Amino acid sequence: MRNSLLSDVYTTIGYYLRHQEAIEAYLKHREQLAESIHQRLLSFQPDLSLIRSRLLAQKQQ
Repeated sequence: MRNSLLSDVYTTIGYYLRHQEAIEAYLKHREQLAESIHQRLLSFQPDLSLIRSRLLAQKQQ
């Protein structure tokens, strides 16, 4: 069982080394996509910090 896990690690490292450029491009694309989605969500959602500060102020009264 342990040898199987170790061979999987070596296989994964080998795959990464053989396809490093494609993997890096994929990861960069996914980061850009995530940032785009994050910005879109921020544009739809109100600024929750204002609501939070009002609720905290009411709680202290």
